Amino acid sequence: MAGHNRSILIACASFFLVVRYLRETRLQRSIDPRRGLQRYIEQQYIDHSTNQEHERHLEEVNRQNDTGCLSVKEEIKKVEERCALCFFGLPRSYQSLVLPGIINNVFTPNADNKCDVFVHYYHQDEEAAGRKNKGGKMNASEIFLVENAARSILGSNTTVIIVNDTDASFREGRKYQIERYQNALGKDGFPAYFPYKSVFKPESLVNMLKQWHSIATVFSIMDDHMTKNNINYTRVAMLRNDVMFITPFNITMVDNTEKTPDSKHFVLPGFANFPVTDRMIYGHYGAVKIWSTSRFELAEQRAWEYKHPGTVMHSERMMATSM
Repeated sequence: MAGHNRSILIACASFFLVVRYLRETRLQRSIDPRRGLQRYIEQQYIDHSTNQEHERHLEEVNRQNDTGCLSVKEEIKKVEERCALCFFGLPRSYQSLVLPGIINNVFTPNADNKCDVFVHYYHQDEEAAGRKNKGGKMNASEIFLVENAARSILGSNTTVIIVNDTDASFREGRKYQIERYQNALGKDGFPAYFPYKSVFKPESLVNMLKQWHSIATVFSIMDDHMTKNNINYTRVAMLRNDVMFITPFNITMVDNTEKTPDSKHFVLPGFANFPVTDRMIYGHYGAVKIWSTSRFELAEQRAWEYKHPGTVMHSERMMATSM
């Protein structure tokens, strides 16, 4: 009897190790900013021969597993495939202009895609004038209206997670990077990071970093929720909290003609192309992860390469030439 129990324990342990391995390899993607986007996406897919080896291994485990444990294939089927709508940045004019566009042109076209909603925003009551806006008062608390809107359209069981920073918490958390990016000099005596060949001012750089931080944070919140809850977000959208969406789009469609949920491609909008936009993306998880999480690392790489003097941290040019 003791020998039989030991066999049960060994079989169950083998099962859980295989499941853990498959979850980690499927749900955790590494980023190598030195690789091109296409090579990275291709890296996420196991070739046909390796798939066959995995199938043979799973069949062998399942044949041996007659102890009451779930089969590996049954466990894998429990990984739920969903989509994620992620929002970032300052919630300017949210209730009056932004939320109606989200309801009509983001939530409604994606109502059948089983999407969850993740938001990172900056909780502040006013904004100083910038390069292209006059600043002014804002009501950041309006962002919480998105929760009821999401559940009424996407479904009552839709996950909605909203997190925030203040301007002070951002500056404290990123103070060493802000200092370095604004003041560090390269070997040629010119700024190593600061995009001095553009119209950037020191505070312009800080505002850009706030956007980068918000993007990376909301993607991390989504990624963490995915891993902890046995979900696979195959399609992901990264959207600003201050954009009035006037055109409907479905994140499972690449060209707005038919659903292609397994497509490896992604979509960038055709506005703010300097030379490409850095303000919105949707599509394949792997592509959106690079777009969302590799910016700070790419900035370091570009500064080290000395190939982009004066534009190292010009966000749109970085995306066009290094991402």
